[in-house]
Amino acid sequence: MSETRQETAPVASERTNGSIDRYHPDELTEGFWRRHYLLIVTSVEVIIDFCTIFGALLAARGLYHVIGLSRFQMPPIDPLSRPELVHVAMASGLMIAVFAGMGLYQKAPSLLNVDEIRKLFRSVLLMAILVFAISFYLRIPFSRALITIWLITILFFMIAVKMVFYKIHQMLHIRGLNVHRVLIYGAGEIGRKLYKNIVTFPKLGYRAVGFVDTDVDAFTEEIHRMDPSGRHPGILGTTRELDELVEKYRVDDLFIAKKGLSSDEILGLTTKCRELGIQFKIIPQLYGYFIENLSLHAIGGIPLIGEKVTPIRRFDLFVKRIMDIVLSLLVCIFLLPVFTAIAILIKRDSPGPVIFKQCRVGKKGKEFTIYKFRTMYVEAPRYSFCPKDSHDPRITPVGRFLRKTSLDELPQFLNVLKGEMSLVGPRPEMPFIVARYNALQWERLSVKPGITGLWQISADRQSEIHENIDYDLYYLENFSILLDVAIMVRTVIHGMLAMKTA
Repeated sequence: MSETRQETAPVASERTNGSIDRYHPDELTEGFWRRHYLLIVTSVEVIIDFCTIFGALLAARGLYHVIGLSRFQMPPIDPLSRPELVHVAMASGLMIAVFAGMGLYQKAPSLLNVDEIRKLFRSVLLMAILVFAISFYLRIPFSRALITIWLITILFFMIAVKMVFYKIHQMLHIRGLNVHRVLIYGAGEIGRKLYKNIVTFPKLGYRAVGFVDTDVDAFTEEIHRMDPSGRHPGILGTTRELDELVEKYRVDDLFIAKKGLSSDEILGLTTKCRELGIQFKIIPQLYGYFIENLSLHAIGGIPLIGEKVTPIRRFDLFVKRIMDIVLSLLVCIFLLPVFTAIAILIKRDSPGPVIFKQCRVGKKGKEFTIYKFRTMYVEAPRYSFCPKDSHDPRITPVGRFLRKTSLDELPQFLNVLKGEMSLVGPRPEMPFIVARYNALQWERLSVKPGITGLWQISADRQSEIHENIDYDLYYLENFSILLDVAIMVRTVIHGMLAMKTA
């Protein structure tokens, strides 16, 4: 993916004259809809999933006849018999049960919804085992080829449906349905980062109304300097005014994101929250010292927090490497005409080489030469921060198109074949940036860099890679082959949408 950044998500609330406008939630957020939102949305989702699975069979059945796998010359439009309808309905119900067992209907969204796509792959694999076993033992007269096509069709149909539901959840939460109004205590680095994540991922169901802190003037000036547009919420007051703020802004939750609080201070805040009838959530004081992956243990009822170590298995790395080689070879072979066309366009657009070469830092700090189609004029500095938008004067006319569609990254498949990069992984950065890494940022160098990854398909591509370490940490902590496949699927969808708008 190109390192041209996309626009970040709009803020959920705006600041006017130094204070946040009071947000009046729609009436639907109250009463019946507020109490039963999850039940209603999940029920609708289950019904649509059932219809999608059933529709996938009709599509698979048509494809089955079109490609000539059927033993009988039966037109695809022939209606299903009653026994077939019963079998299909049972299989669809079983698929729904598998989805539920895999946690697809739990409203705990992952970063960019990639975990849901990974669960879909697991569900289809499990369903394949169950369907083949049941059809074998019960001798159900269904072709194995038809079942295989059906399961593959289900996967593609369901990915599209879940992507749509992901957007619907965002839209409903933005409109105020089932949204928890949050006050953040602590306007420092962690508090502002928490606010940014709440805004970026509205599907989480939170709306940050503002901050509370002790040094109001200093933080207000710092927040305004960070975002001169005034869109960032200001500090509404101190914890001494918590009663008035909770009532005025209809606060549901207090997020405690201030470092250095004593046990007595935390106890006082939590007690106050109980008195006010709001919930509280506390960011651990160790946040940032570990790789944000903590495990909770207990000895005789005494809680202990430790670092959860999730080593990447050698077998997974072997499979990942095989997948890298096979897919990269296929891309290089089938997209050879595209490579040629892009090279001609670059040559006609501006003088200079077709391929841009640059030193980047890979796994364990090892430097390598990365290949990209040249998108900037040859006079542009070779080592500087990447352009933040397509209007940067360093970018050529053809380069704007290549960066927007990420086609400039295609030569990096050669880096993958050489073993310097992988298809999925953290983006490689330039040496002068890596030289300023802290210990946490060095964690991203524990695996090979990738052509695509979570950061590349996120809305945070407008900012620098090292400023969004959360994406790489999430990938490292949740590494699996299925996660790689899920990211690649999202990348293809992201690229297709970019091509349409280019």
